[in-house]
Amino acid sequence: MFNKYHKAKLKTKQQRWFTPIKYLILSILPLTIDFALKSISKSFKEININFEVPSFLFELALLWFLLFFMIAWYLSPFTFSKVQRIRSILKRIIEENHFYYKNDETNKIHSSMIIKFNCDQECLILKVYPEGAKYSSKMSELTPVFQTALNMTVISVQEDFANHTTYILSKETDNYIDSTNTWTV
Repeated sequence: MFNKYHKAKLKTKQQRWFTPIKYLILSILPLTIDFALKSISKSFKEININFEVPSFLFELALLWFLLFFMIAWYLSPFTFSKVQRIRSILKRIIEENHFYYKNDETNKIHSSMIIKFNCDQECLILKVYPEGAKYSSKMSELTPVFQTALNMTVISVQEDFANHTTYILSKETDNYIDSTNTWTV
């Protein structure tokens, strides 16, 4: 079976709540316009001017609302898509650990670490491409970062390749805490 690798790369500084809120505002806009047109229509009827709002505008506004609400939900950290949730976490790791180069004059990111990932039933495979940056020497330090952020256990780290490091993570762990022993004072 063909396993597709998804890519997480920081293109802009993440504004975690701005993007979903922007789409929620865009989703409410047509309903607001429809409500305003209906209230204007009522005002015109009071002064004997016949102005009717077509009935399909409400359905169109409702469809617009649902579309942008789904887009906002998909782009939020609480998305229904497992791939999008993992991509969001990996982008946050890149941003918080400063695994990118930013042009100070334009305040834009021009180079970033690339993490390609594949979600299986049993494990998550991460291929980390440092793109020859200054943080390429810190590849071994990413193990606890991935374990903490993804709440998974790193099974193996493969540094055999010159251009990337592969991390294999699993939900299963052998490091269970034995709670049957009692404390003695």
